Amino acid sequence: MGKWVHIIGICGSGTSGLACMLKEKGFKVTGSDSSFYPPANLILEKAGIIGMEGYKDSNIGTPDLVIEATACGKDNPEVNLAKEKGLKIISFPEALGEIFLKDVSSIVIAGTHGKTTISSLLAWILENAGFDPSFLIGGVPINFGTNYKLCTTKYFVIEGDEYISSRDNPTPKFCYYQPKIALISNIELDHIDTYGNLEDIKSAFRHLVDLIPKNGSLIVGADNQHVLDVAKGARCQVTTYGISEDSDWKATHIQLSETGACFEVINRDKPTGRFSTKLAGMHNVKNALGAIAVAKTLSISNMDIQKAFDSFKGTKKRLEVIEVVNEVTIIDDYAHHPTEVKETLSALKTRYPNNRIFCVFEPRTHSSRRRRFMAEYASSFLEATEVIITPVYKPQDLDKEDMLDPEELVKMMKNAQYIPSMDGIIDYLLKGLSKGDVVVFMSPGDFSRTYNKLIKGFCTIENGDL
Repeated sequence: MGKWVHIIGICGSGTSGLACMLKEKGFKVTGSDSSFYPPANLILEKAGIIGMEGYKDSNIGTPDLVIEATACGKDNPEVNLAKEKGLKIISFPEALGEIFLKDVSSIVIAGTHGKTTISSLLAWILENAGFDPSFLIGGVPINFGTNYKLCTTKYFVIEGDEYISSRDNPTPKFCYYQPKIALISNIELDHIDTYGNLEDIKSAFRHLVDLIPKNGSLIVGADNQHVLDVAKGARCQVTTYGISEDSDWKATHIQLSETGACFEVINRDKPTGRFSTKLAGMHNVKNALGAIAVAKTLSISNMDIQKAFDSFKGTKKRLEVIEVVNEVTIIDDYAHHPTEVKETLSALKTRYPNNRIFCVFEPRTHSSRRRRFMAEYASSFLEATEVIITPVYKPQDLDKEDMLDPEELVKMMKNAQYIPSMDGIIDYLLKGLSKGDVVVFMSPGDFSRTYNKLIKGFCTIENGDL
């Protein structure tokens, strides 16, 4: 079957797709993770890859290559044993670059926000236009039903994360992705466990820009000055997009509605066409416009772009409607940064203008678990009717002085409360929600057990058992 690859942290949004691509390429693939949950575990199972739950010395063996996920801690026993054995260890992005990206035209979609949606949209546009692209995305485009696709054609769409490659390798992930075309949607301070300030994170994006060859293309969000600053160092052609007056690709006459958005596109003062998308909110107008700008770089027609927009079903955990039960709409979303929280709730308010919106927020990422963004969070939930803050994920990993305090946060907000258990949250929602309400669970993690309990509870109420 070829060389044996063992992936430590195989159930990640990126590593799961990489594992499947390696198997398709003829490698023997094994892997382990602290836990296995949807959608990554389902993608692995479908590919016939059986993961081992828990990190143990016995999982390692003698593989030809060990791939270390970013999430692996410094005390991971498998990483330590692999080092002791002298096994070759590389990070997930290094493996992706070395094995899959050397002979393709890599399209890297980067930015603090929007990259999963833009990557998913672009991959679907290319698919509809007959390009048959490969892709690896940190989410699951519902049209494809998976986070990866491996083909022998020219283009490879990659979601480019600015976070470090691994605990032993501080190089930003996207620096291994060999971009021929790159899009940077926006830049804000994030990953504050790694980047001390905004200039540090801009420096990471400058490394990405430096990698684009002279005959390549850089497409950047014109509505974010930090992106424009970073783009000044590009050797290649730079194209801007946004709602700003001087954008090369400008969205204008924007109409937001309960069914999505429509807008006109102007390219350097020349009307290009009118587009519509079923995605909600102004931020998704910009995401769609970014995908259009890349597609036009590849000479894709308006008809093919709009055909893709019409049939695009969205991405899992991006305003994903899980169920409508007892006339209550239950939504799962990835939003974790204050800007993402604000934009997601604004989009929901547009889609459900006359409904009460309940938000359950879990501080789970490296940044959201820290105090640094507490003031920003306090003002980012204003569009919600009620907000529930859950306990901080893995509080034992943080110093108390550095950690976000949920109870202090809710005191800074209106209509917010801290509920320390998932069962308590379910009980509260079952008693407080009414027909027509919308409840959105915001977390990069797996909330499926929680909202499935909620669904079951509503079904019980509907059947008259309570």
